[in-house]
Amino acid sequence: MSIEELKRKFLVDEDVVKARLENLLTKVLQHCVVDKKGRVHINDAKMSGPNKFKLALSARYLASQLDAAISGSVSSAEITDSTGLPAEQVAARAKDAIDKKFAESVGRGVYRAIPQKIDPFLDSLSAGDTRK
Repeated sequence: MSIEELKRKFLVDEDVVKARLENLLTKVLQHCVVDKKGRVHINDAKMSGPNKFKLALSARYLASQLDAAISGSVSSAEITDSTGLPAEQVAARAKDAIDKKFAESVGRGVYRAIPQKIDPFLDSLSAGDTRK
């Protein structure tokens, strides 16, 4: 394969990125929405704490890709507001998510999803019980 052929395959235009984002948005809409202020509204109140935490981070990251006014980073207080999880549970879920490389800490009590982890997580929600 020539370098020009490889270049055309490797360097993609915005349509490919947009298609990937559309796919992720279709998946996340099954579980939540994000309002214009960035608050995540989860559909399933019985979803497990770890999944609520990951969903809040995932949804905020995706919302930040659509609207520059919405931060992709989420504070502990915002997660508590979106998920209903108490502060100590948010801290525990954050530690788990960071240890499992799903999220990163971007400041004290502020977290962001690792973008490449969002798609497999959303697939796991769609494939199984969200209460695990």
